[in-house]
Amino acid sequence: MGVSILSLSRPSLTDPSETNLKIKQASPQTSSLTSPSLVSALRGNVRSEPPNNALYTYEGTIELLSDLNVPKTVPLGPDQMLLRGAQLRNTPWVYGIVVFTGHETKLMQNAT
Repeated sequence: MGVSILSLSRPSLTDPSETNLKIKQASPQTSSLTSPSLVSALRGNVRSEPPNNALYTYEGTIELLSDLNVPKTVPLGPDQMLLRGAQLRNTPWVYGIVVFTGHETKLMQNAT
């Protein structure tokens, strides 16, 4: 599974292999989404690159609609992507959007 981070309690380290720690953080435009009610009130679309085997790159956007139906585009990159098997350290909570599942995950694509 690949999850794009919307908000988390603090910037976090991921530990997929115990040897390669990477800092993950939410986009400043979505970091204020700190409760289930705020996240569930989101309206918009996710645009993502097609599934591929590039583990260290990601390009996507979230187009969020405001209360006045005005779109706001939020870029997503590798710093906002959690790959299957990643473990967050020192972060009590995280809100995100699932981008890839099953055989479309970057790890599965990389294995073939």
